[in-house]
Amino acid sequence: MREIQAPALPDGYVEFSYRRELRALIGTWQGKVLLPAGSPPELGGSWTVPGIMENGLVSRADKLGDAEDGRVLWSLSGYDAGFRLMKSPLLPHQIKGSTLGDVLSELAEGCGLKADVTLDRDVPVDARHLVSGQTAANAVLDLATLGGAIAYMTQDGTLKVAPPRPCKTYPCKGLNLDDVQARDLDLDGYASGVVVILGRRGDSSGSVDEDGPGGGYYGTTPSGSLKRITKRGTTALPGGTLSWRYTLLSPINVVESYGASLFLPGAGIRKSIVSDYSYDVESSVVRVGDQEQRLWRFCLVEAGSVEDTAVDAVYYDNATGGLATETVEHVMEYQVRRSYDMDKTHILKEVVEINSYDPDRRRNDVPYTHKTERAWTWDDDHGYRGLTEREWSYEERDVGEADLVTGSDGNPLTWVGSDGQTRYIQLPAYQTTTMIKRERQRQIDEVFDDDGKCVTRIERTTDDNGLADMLERGLFGDLYDPANSRAGEALAQMKTLLQDGSMRIIQVPGGSSISEEVGTLSQPGRRYREKTSGEDGGNRYIDGIWSEETCPFLCSDGTCGVVESPSAVSAPGTSRSKPSGWDGSGVETVDGPVHSTEDSESDSEDYIEGDPCGYLEDGKTPGYERCSRYKAFRHLAGSTSGTSPVSPVVGMSGGGSIWTEKELYIDEHLSEDRARSIAQTIADNILSVKKVSRGIVETVTVPLDMRVHPDGGVMAVEHSFDRLQTSISFRPSDTTPPEYLMLLNSGSTAANVYARESIGKGRSAFGRVVDVRPDRALVILGGRPVSCTSSIRIKRGDNALVFLPPGSVSSGVIQAVMK
Repeated sequence: MREIQAPALPDGYVEFSYRRELRALIGTWQGKVLLPAGSPPELGGSWTVPGIMENGLVSRADKLGDAEDGRVLWSLSGYDAGFRLMKSPLLPHQIKGSTLGDVLSELAEGCGLKADVTLDRDVPVDARHLVSGQTAANAVLDLATLGGAIAYMTQDGTLKVAPPRPCKTYPCKGLNLDDVQARDLDLDGYASGVVVILGRRGDSSGSVDEDGPGGGYYGTTPSGSLKRITKRGTTALPGGTLSWRYTLLSPINVVESYGASLFLPGAGIRKSIVSDYSYDVESSVVRVGDQEQRLWRFCLVEAGSVEDTAVDAVYYDNATGGLATETVEHVMEYQVRRSYDMDKTHILKEVVEINSYDPDRRRNDVPYTHKTERAWTWDDDHGYRGLTEREWSYEERDVGEADLVTGSDGNPLTWVGSDGQTRYIQLPAYQTTTMIKRERQRQIDEVFDDDGKCVTRIERTTDDNGLADMLERGLFGDLYDPANSRAGEALAQMKTLLQDGSMRIIQVPGGSSISEEVGTLSQPGRRYREKTSGEDGGNRYIDGIWSEETCPFLCSDGTCGVVESPSAVSAPGTSRSKPSGWDGSGVETVDGPVHSTEDSESDSEDYIEGDPCGYLEDGKTPGYERCSRYKAFRHLAGSTSGTSPVSPVVGMSGGGSIWTEKELYIDEHLSEDRARSIAQTIADNILSVKKVSRGIVETVTVPLDMRVHPDGGVMAVEHSFDRLQTSISFRPSDTTPPEYLMLLNSGSTAANVYARESIGKGRSAFGRVVDVRPDRALVILGGRPVSCTSSIRIKRGDNALVFLPPGSVSSGVIQAVMK
């Protein structure tokens, strides 16, 4: 006989059970409760069972019936206090502390919970960089593991973080009511070894200015001037030759001009193409972290192309009685003109004209063959984008006049069609061919939500099939002239002309189909080296985590990080004049459109320091979103400050055949030695958590015991107060399955590579390269690290085909890399 020490259920509770699990910080409960009539439980309301489960939540309520004493019996279920961790975690800049324990406490406090944190070993790094996960619960579980601890919710609603306790100190052992109810492999919780891949920003102190120990710039920032690169060549083709020449503008790599000549004498074909393109280009310099960036913004303003084709046609000449040759020429002209907003962020208007004609038979009454006008509307503040497109084309049509057939009484004869419509009987009078202008219109409207996601796209198209042009030119006569006795007949004839239209609504397409048509390019420039401890000052740049009220381009001395504002740039020796007949292109100003005609030369060593920030107040910059410099470069505001990431380091702990991999990034300057030490500490901490499991999970039932928690060895616990029992899923520390059994169940790759019958043979498998050294590479193959040699170029992250010689499980040869 054993006396059960457990709190009594409050009055009104008929049944109650409470379950918590180690791998989920949110516990569940359910029960049957008698509540006063007229006081139904509130869904989403708080729920507490004193001494058993506090600060919980009701998620479901079912009315079961009325009791004799007038109360109502309800079946309730919900979550414990862990549900408060199901919100987004605090952002790094909102966390004040930097140690792992402080970060865990603040994450819990940000969700309205208390925290009791004890770590096995702290990680010597700013732990704010390690916060990850879509919910605070995921972030807490991940951070606790990095500190060699586990996390669970206590019954009083407190977040408990502590090193895991193995089941050798299990308080209820020997008191189980029955034999083990279930036994299974712990494939997720067990590992004999840990590999930690740690990325970092790099070691800023390792980059030294050769001119002296003081702080300052090193390296260079690319020049802000364009260069021409011209290439030409001649290629032999079957039956002819092709000669070509093109010019690129570097570094933005856009085509400025192109020309080609094709000659196929056997086929009698000669073709030449000449194209020219004109751009508006701006260049500027911006500091991002401790590095300058040369930024380019460019957009096409004008484009023109002429394609001339000549074909020698052979025909029979009756006059001479022999063959004769006549050259047929055809010319295709193509022109594009565009205009943009003042900041060059969006295109506003585009006109495209195509003219196709024969030089000796050009129709002077047709101004063009094909013309398209597009106009864009950008209203991002209200979540709207629009594109209006009008397209005109001239097409040959047969037009003429039809005579009505009249009866003996002089009245027009009619007939009734199958559709019930009465129509006139007509006979063609005369017919001619003329050019008719056809107009098509297309409208695209897009609506966006607050997150910038397109939620609705509406596309509308119409095609008048030339009807508007025929009405305008009076091909049907004056339909409104009372003297036009045949107006009714013309209207009847017009009804036979087709006019097309369509509409399509797309729900939640996600991305936008309307492009800004503006190109950008970023070139890394010189960096700033921190001064030594014996010098005045320090790092000139805001380094690390930004405040919501601070401009990301503000330097630590109060100056603006936009060193060189956007300025117009063009290639040397060129100028662009405003073309005749064009009413807008380039940059829109208050005085109308202007073109870039200035040449720009600059030296990265002569850049002046930034101007003082006009928004600076008490170390912050309220209202900086209105700054014109910030608006021009706001797309860089989310960039990580500092140098580019360097090669990651690897920390390994443990051994055996069952390995787990963890990849992290720390946004700090770390030397390679310090980074390796941190990676090793994290690997040891993770392994200390993994070692609690020996690979077996057992489930037993014991008398009700509220002292049992999911604290490491115990994975899940469920207390049932109506049965006075506790169901426990735990990982015994005195039972270990064979590792090959774990391998066979963890993946087919491991089964094929490490099974006993396979080790004696040579075999190949795919793995992931996690570290590359001059003499070897480390590949995770079937969950286990393998040291490999390679004669081909590899890099971290490659998927490699690895060959393991007979008898080897830890050394291999990389045969190929899959791209």
